[in-house]
Amino acid sequence: MNTVKLSDGTKIGRNTFDARVFRAKKVMKENFIHNHGYLYCIECGKNQNGCERIAASHLISVDECVKSGQSEIAYDLKNMLPMGQKCHREFENLSKIQRYARYLAEKEK
Repeated sequence: MNTVKLSDGTKIGRNTFDARVFRAKKVMKENFIHNHGYLYCIECGKNQNGCERIAASHLISVDECVKSGQSEIAYDLKNMLPMGQKCHREFENLSKIQRYARYLAEKEK
């Protein structure tokens, strides 16, 4: 797929989309460190020394955002939280409804 659809019906190139997601992940981590002093897993509270690699984890997966035609959610900072790999794997086991509810809760913050 060379383009992805946004919720307003417009399409953007996949390379542009991927660049936006990459940049949003970087900004999310920078903002988190600025606000909290260091990067840690939001689920277990452990930092890089006590947790597997911490990454920007999507509440609603990139795949789901693209498939739903709401691709811009994939680079919405409220759709990302820092999680270690173990916590991320556990989070991925939640239903789509549970993940979407978490996203809505984060948007309200």
